[in-house]
Formats: sequence, C-alpha cells, structure tokens
Amino acid sequence: MKQELLCEIERMKGFWIGNQDRL
Repeated sequence: MKQELLCEIERMKGFWIGNQDRL
C-alpha cells in the first residue's frame, strides 16, 4: 500500500516538474 502511494507521489512530482520546465 505504501509503495503504491510513493509511486503516485513520484508521478505527481514528475508531472509538476514537467509543467514547471515548460513554463
């Protein structure tokens, strides 16, 4: 369960980083 949550967090971090990179 914890691993799944970490996966989601990593995915969201990558999403935010990608958005900031575009800006």
